[in-house]
Amino acid sequence: MKDKQLDKWAVFVFLLIVLIIRLLLKDEQSKGIQIIGLLGVIIALADLYGNLYKVNHEKDKFRIISGLAVVIVFLFMIILAGMFWNFIVLGSKGNDILTILALLISLPSDLYCSWVTKYIDN
Repeated sequence: MKDKQLDKWAVFVFLLIVLIIRLLLKDEQSKGIQIIGLLGVIIALADLYGNLYKVNHEKDKFRIISGLAVVIVFLFMIILAGMFWNFIVLGSKGNDILTILALLISLPSDLYCSWVTKYIDN
């Protein structure tokens, strides 16, 4: 139980630091803002995968979910590299989409966990 609390505190502190960095950055189109938005999506996906792993890691069909997670991680690494080297530049609309995507992944995560568990159990 203490590990779970420690994880939550670590995420809280990290997000608080990111919020402070965002307040200090002035340019709306800066690379830092874009990377922070993408990191929000990555953190939400990692939390969702962690919740799925706790419940389903011993089941054979979970390997499909793990394989999909590896593909998604690879895609996000490519996107992050593109953002870092300015091959991918998001405007304010793109930043808003990343924020909404992070919320869409993190808020109904229990719903996604129940869907995946139903898939794995069938």
